[in-house]
Amino acid sequence: MALFKDLKLRFADRIAPNDRQKIAEQLSRLGKTDDAIQLLTPTTQAAAQGQPSAQSASEKFVLARLYVEQKRFKEAQDLCDLLLQDANFDPNLITYAAGLAGSLGQDAKAREILAKLDTLKLPPGDSDMVWADYYSRHGTTPQQAIASWKAALKANPANLLAWRHLLSFCLLQTGTTEQFDGLASFMTNLSEARKAVPDNAAIKYLAALQDKPGRELDGDTSSLLAEMCADNFVRPLLIALLEGVDDPAGKTITQCLAALAESQKSQDKLISELQKLVDDNPDVLPSRISSWHLRPVPTLRSVRRHGLTRHARLQ
Repeated sequence: MALFKDLKLRFADRIAPNDRQKIAEQLSRLGKTDDAIQLLTPTTQAAAQGQPSAQSASEKFVLARLYVEQKRFKEAQDLCDLLLQDANFDPNLITYAAGLAGSLGQDAKAREILAKLDTLKLPPGDSDMVWADYYSRHGTTPQQAIASWKAALKANPANLLAWRHLLSFCLLQTGTTEQFDGLASFMTNLSEARKAVPDNAAIKYLAALQDKPGRELDGDTSSLLAEMCADNFVRPLLIALLEGVDDPAGKTITQCLAALAESQKSQDKLISELQKLVDDNPDVLPSRISSWHLRPVPTLRSVRRHGLTRHARLQ
């Protein structure tokens, strides 16, 4: 093994750049990050003789990400800074480098990097999408990310990706702070989304739930969707639905939601249906969450009356 490693590194420069990058990425997936870094790091005779490195920009980008895996943030940032000096840098580098700076608490540096978006010729709204992504992870208030997504949608109202990110973000923010009503924002933006992208399956499904009346509690009647969004257990299913309703996982999620929305089912029947969905679709995590957490709760009616998360904590 030691001999193989020595030969691999000795002849690294003789491997075609594209192949070298693929090998490094595969080594990383196998948990051999050190070997991957050594493979991509300029070594051998070229470096010893002071010759320019044959290392490509894409290899440097991969190397930067490998450094991050090992928490070698300074080296990763130095590489990103070097790559950003090239007039033909990869636009994805801006998102990555800004996110790295933001995760390290370097907001000023992140904003400086994001400002480079102005130098690129991007389709309308794309730069706002990048800013929204940054604010959603490192912003000080939810409104910053929402404002950027709304700007992207103003430039392109049919931007389905922006609608999905915006709606998912509102759901994620529901109940996290008293300064922002994530549920109200979600319902308002869904009403706009159903007009802008009426043919999208996920939006159409949520719109149907929005039109259905919920259970009357304390003299107040809300929509079925609002009641489902307000619950900490059901909300992840709705977010997963927004991520892609047209794939098998999405279809399974809608089946879960349909079972939960049927308030007349007995506890045993509901649990049996969800367990079958889990058994038939073992890779669909949201369905598994449904089965695990629903056992102490009879139906969504009990969720509305008592709160599902409280029951789950008692188990």
